[in-house]
Amino acid sequence: MKDENKTKAQLLKENESLQREITELRLREEVLWENDRLLAAFHQIGQTILSPLDLDQILDNMGRHIAEAGIFRSLMIALVDESTQSMEVVRNFYRFPDGSLTLDKGNVVGTRYSLADENITPEVARTGEMKVIEEWDDRFDKRIDTHKSRKGQISYFLPVKQGDRVVAVLATGSQLEEKEERLHRIEIMRPLLDQFAIALEHARLYENIRREITERKQVEEALRESESKFKELAELLPETIFESDIDGKITYANRVAFEKFGHPLEEIDKGVFVHQLIAPHDRERAGKKIAEILHGKKSRGNEYTAQRKDGTTFPVMIYSSPIIKKGKPVGLRGIVVDITEFKQGEEEKAKLEARIRQAEKMEAMGNLAGGVAHDLNNILSSVTGFPELILLDLTEDSPLRGPLQVIKDSGEKAAQVVQDLLTLARRGVSVEDVVNANDIISDLLRSPEYGKLKWNYPGVEVETDIETDLLNILGSPVHLSKTAMNLVANAIEAMPEGGKLTLSTENRYLDRPIRGYDDVEEGDYVVVSVSDTGIGISPEDMKKIFEPFYTKKQMGRSGTGLGMTVVWGTVKDHNGYIDLQSTVGEGTTFTLYFPVTRQEAAKDQPGFPIEKYMGKGESVLVIDDIEEQQKLASAILTKLGYSVTTVSSGEEAVEYLQNGSVDLLVLDMIMDPGMDGLDTYRHILKRHPGQKAIIVSGFSETDRVEETQRLGAGAYVRKPYLMEKLGIAVRTELDKDRSSKEK
Repeated sequence: MKDENKTKAQLLKENESLQREITELRLREEVLWENDRLLAAFHQIGQTILSPLDLDQILDNMGRHIAEAGIFRSLMIALVDESTQSMEVVRNFYRFPDGSLTLDKGNVVGTRYSLADENITPEVARTGEMKVIEEWDDRFDKRIDTHKSRKGQISYFLPVKQGDRVVAVLATGSQLEEKEERLHRIEIMRPLLDQFAIALEHARLYENIRREITERKQVEEALRESESKFKELAELLPETIFESDIDGKITYANRVAFEKFGHPLEEIDKGVFVHQLIAPHDRERAGKKIAEILHGKKSRGNEYTAQRKDGTTFPVMIYSSPIIKKGKPVGLRGIVVDITEFKQGEEEKAKLEARIRQAEKMEAMGNLAGGVAHDLNNILSSVTGFPELILLDLTEDSPLRGPLQVIKDSGEKAAQVVQDLLTLARRGVSVEDVVNANDIISDLLRSPEYGKLKWNYPGVEVETDIETDLLNILGSPVHLSKTAMNLVANAIEAMPEGGKLTLSTENRYLDRPIRGYDDVEEGDYVVVSVSDTGIGISPEDMKKIFEPFYTKKQMGRSGTGLGMTVVWGTVKDHNGYIDLQSTVGEGTTFTLYFPVTRQEAAKDQPGFPIEKYMGKGESVLVIDDIEEQQKLASAILTKLGYSVTTVSSGEEAVEYLQNGSVDLLVLDMIMDPGMDGLDTYRHILKRHPGQKAIIVSGFSETDRVEETQRLGAGAYVRKPYLMEKLGIAVRTELDKDRSSKEK
């Protein structure tokens, strides 16, 4: 019985042992089966990541297949970029319990880290060691994880290594109780990680090669495009573009080169050398410069004389640089700029600067002449005025009449010389009259001065070519007549042995500017020409011919040296232009251009008898700083029947009128020292609004004269004046109110 019980107990024990063994075998079988399943899955995944070379495809296959195979519920992949010492999360897969898959749970993809960051992901990349972290760690990225989300969780960070280099970091997670299982799976996964590292390296290598090929193709395409653009631009440029080899043989030239230098394309192909484009006298210098450039010396451009195939030359600037290959110069590349227009511009600039200097010199001389004219006019007023007054009181048979008339006539002639000085000063020329140049020529040919010239030079033939329907101009008949006479006199005197003088007028429209002695702008002009067949003018004399006191005549006997200066000043005062053409031994032509006017000429006014401008006892205050002028004005106005008072300054006039009044002021414009005419009139108007006044001056009409007239002053009378001129101005101003009332 005992034996029987014992055998039963042993059997139970053995049965339990067998049960345990069976359980262990089954567990071992399950582990083996699981290992086989994992190995099969890893093998399959390995095949999917090793076969493609595209990085994105490898990353997608790696994460998707691991998640879909149920190996891990999640997988994050971060790639290391050694060139920037950074890493970036590029994939984040998550498998839900129902088996569905999301590719970026939590918007993790795109997160970047520096390899120096304290975050756990770059730390694994730095150290190359796996990190297993239960629940929370301060090295987690707080943008992605929280304490709450990590409760009961465990995180695994796996380095993917190629040799000693970490190329990526994988991260996954599990529940705490799944730790051993996950570590086991990770251990089995080691070969797959090695394959993944190889796949990543292959993909990166492939990407680099593909990028290099693409970039090389892009560079080649860009080079071809650049060459094409260069040739297109070179063909479009208006200047010569060339390339040559080290010997100077031209290997490329654009279309302009053929047009500019005259060498056809076939000649270029056969061999044209750079030195053939340079004029012989410049070739040695050009050769030295080219050698310097090929040896590395920088050049900002050099000026040469270029030579066309037909031998004609033109100025150029050549800008060039060496063509370098493998560190050595193999040729020359350059641009040849035709600077013909630039050179012409420099010449025009030099001419313009000379004209400006001439104008400045004329202005300086004019200022001097203007000041002298003012003083002379004050003196001549007495020389012409007092003889006129004395002659009025003398009998017809008085022996004094002759000498006094000579004094008066001499004074008037002197006044004409002064008028020339004012013309030189470009002052005092009124160009408001409507004038026909044909009348100027007709009057000249009937004048005593012209008759005298013809008498002295009988061998000179005079011909006129007058346009019958000549347009009018605005001008001063006196100054235009003097200008014409000066030109005619010079022309006749330039033909002492006889010759031909031609006077012509015409209407001319210029549709483009004329560049000559004087630049003439486009427009409608009346053209007056004076041409002779005389001795001509040398180029040197032509530069000075309009300067004051420059003359080839004997000064004082046949000229003052102001004649041509007066011509220049008069034409400029009329807004005109002068063209001068002359050849020594052949003759000279002066051509004057005057802008036309469509106004009609006014009819001549008859002279005024003295009764028309006699005074009626009105009071007149003469304000002049020159005592002789005070006496002359007082004598003339007293003779005409006015009550005259004189003062010698503007200050005296203002003081005189503090407690009194006068009917009219005779106001000198320039008084020194003290107030001038304008300031004096302003002060007087404050106490006597509407005060009548006329202006007298030995100078010219200036802006201050015009301002005085705008304030209410009347006529402007230039010194030296005669009784009639002053009397009419005074009478006209005094009668203004009465005339308006009578109307």
